[in-house]
Amino acid sequence: MRQRVGALLQNEGGFTTVELIVVSVLTVVVLMAVYNILETGMDNAAMIERNNRAVRDVGKNMDIIARYLRGTEGLDGPFGSGDPEDFAVCTKVDLDDNGQYEYLTFQLDHYTNELKMTTQEDDGSTATRVYAENVRNYYYYQPIFTYYDSNGNVLTNPAERAARTAKVKIRLIVDDDPSTPPRPFDAETVVKLRNRQS
Repeated sequence: MRQRVGALLQNEGGFTTVELIVVSVLTVVVLMAVYNILETGMDNAAMIERNNRAVRDVGKNMDIIARYLRGTEGLDGPFGSGDPEDFAVCTKVDLDDNGQYEYLTFQLDHYTNELKMTTQEDDGSTATRVYAENVRNYYYYQPIFTYYDSNGNVLTNPAERAARTAKVKIRLIVDDDPSTPPRPFDAETVVKLRNRQS
């Protein structure tokens, strides 16, 4: 028995079985490390791509939201139900230039983190479209819409917002996953309402 063990440990004609096992184990460990590095890199690339797409969409759609607010004939709460809110606003706009106003409601869905625009046509029909994804304003306790009077004072009383708003600041905080880097993208713009005499 002792000679057999010795033969496994010392083989003058080539590799011993123990050497082959050690080399095989080391090769498997190295391959697993390389695989983990590649998998982590692919996960990071996918996360970065999702963030980049969300940022690109926010930039494009923020301009559209600003255009609708700039030309509004009136501000109201979501779906025309009351006062403008921190995470929702309804604008009165003639989209199709037919002399009849449509209502556009921009509202953050707290569960899906999507900023949605709902269009209510003059015939009562509605259509909803997602304008921005991964909007984390609610997560960070930051309003999307901040309302200002003609003197630049912030309007905190919701009842005054519909009547006295002259400017609206739109701020969108975009982050695919707030618990991981990179830091959130913060986009903001201030819109002067052209058709409002406040």
